[in-house]
Amino acid sequence: MEVADIEKLARKNGKILQRLSEDYRGVVIDTVNKAFCRNYSITDELEILSYNSLAIRADKERVYECKVTKTWSGELALCLIERGHAGGTGKATLDCNELFIDMGSLALIRTRNSGITSDRMRCIIDTPGGAIKFAIPIVEVDYERGQIMKMIKNWAE
Repeated sequence: MEVADIEKLARKNGKILQRLSEDYRGVVIDTVNKAFCRNYSITDELEILSYNSLAIRADKERVYECKVTKTWSGELALCLIERGHAGGTGKATLDCNELFIDMGSLALIRTRNSGITSDRMRCIIDTPGGAIKFAIPIVEVDYERGQIMKMIKNWAE
């Protein structure tokens, strides 16, 4: 299944993230806690904001967005983004002659047998002014390769 296929399914059936948050709320909250050093409770409710973003109701200041991406080997992977404001997309602020864009904090979600042995990965953002490189955390979830994507596909049908 291609990244575009997952995104089409998610847009077509907005219940995918809702289903994930209901059936696997503990996994979602635990993953966010590990990725961004948060301390949310397993009983906190999740609020679905769009087909790919959610908030934890107890925290009105942060939004979490999930992006599906493809690895070099052709496997699908998940990138989790924490944004420090409501709105779900990168916030832009203009101050005099400077434009500030909030990219959010990033983490990569991997499965237990992804073959990655580190708990951090270098993230590279390519800009017209040059590449920006920084380390992001990798969070391992206890699923086999492809299992999460199969669940998403089944929920969408």
